[in-house]
Amino acid sequence: MTPPHGSVLSSQPHRHISLIYSIQAASLAYLAKSTSGPTILAKARKQYSSALVLKNQALCQPEDAYRDITLMTVILLDFFEKLMEQTGALHRLGYGAKHLEGALMLTKLRGKAQFEDKWTEV
Repeated sequence: MTPPHGSVLSSQPHRHISLIYSIQAASLAYLAKSTSGPTILAKARKQYSSALVLKNQALCQPEDAYRDITLMTVILLDFFEKLMEQTGALHRLGYGAKHLEGALMLTKLRGKAQFEDKWTEV
């Protein structure tokens, strides 16, 4: 049985790469802020950039745009941006709360069914 919405349990690991990059970006950003590590911060930004590219590709594909992985990636990109807010660099580039707005839009587009399937129940 294939999980609906392309959940994390999907059998297509290449689609998980954006999620992996976004997890790494957020984790490394937190570590960089905690340790004031510029090398770690550079790696976090690189992972963030990679996640952005892959997320944008997913959003261009209808079958990928509605996947749980895409939504989780968008939420983690927003988390990364929140961690980086103090630098102001992301706001100068125009990012701000765009990923939070995107996550809300994806949730709305996915509809009520996303809360009713057994793979995404809390």
